[in-house]
Amino acid sequence: MTEELLNRLFQEMGISFNKNEIGENEINNTVEDLLWKHIEILSHYDDKGMFSWTKDSSGALLNLLKVFKNSQFLFENFRKNQTLVKRIFNNMNTTSVVDGKEWSNKTLFANFITAL
Repeated sequence: MTEELLNRLFQEMGISFNKNEIGENEINNTVEDLLWKHIEILSHYDDKGMFSWTKDSSGALLNLLKVFKNSQFLFENFRKNQTLVKRIFNNMNTTSVVDGKEWSNKTLFANFITAL
């Protein structure tokens, strides 16, 4: 029963796995791959979401970028998909507060990409 629930959860999250030689589940997708899928989902939401013209996921996307521990993974993925970088930048709206100071989300994203 527990394995069936885990299988459903993994399928919902887009995680695939195989059984290894001793019958245990082995996850094929890394955490970074899963987080990257969420970046794509948030970017798509900003582009074409039902309320994309009224709601903004810029803050959520910036917070998601903070979770990545491997900056090389982000660098490679953004390098491979530069149209995504441009789409994300163009969709950045509103502001966020960092260290008590209010910054444009576009500025924060541009600084993040430059730092990569």
